[in-house]
Amino acid sequence: MLGGSLALAVGCAGLAYGRFLPSARRERHVADMLGITPDLARFLLERAWKNAGSRRLGVRQLAFVVATTPPGRQLVPRALRQLAIRGLVAPMIERPAEKLAYLGLVPASALGLPHGGLRSE
Repeated sequence: MLGGSLALAVGCAGLAYGRFLPSARRERHVADMLGITPDLARFLLERAWKNAGSRRLGVRQLAFVVATTPPGRQLVPRALRQLAIRGLVAPMIERPAEKLAYLGLVPASALGLPHGGLRSE
């Protein structure tokens, strides 16, 4: 019984979040949620992957997606969603230059990016 329930839960999660398997989709989602350009999101995620390790950050990125998209956004308690979001964002903006680029206070070119960091709406 438990095995069947687990298989059903994994299947539902796959249907709900499988669209985020390609890394470009995850990067775009992170960019959209944080209000930054996809280039800056990609750059900050790559730095975080190098600093935190791929396994650890992979779990954090999945938790971020669950916390910021339906149905997780509606089902996961707020405190856990905040923890998941902080868990991904914190390693992305550890250094002062990364924080300043994220805030749009220095040009993203200061980090080696060709475009600005904040999206213009």
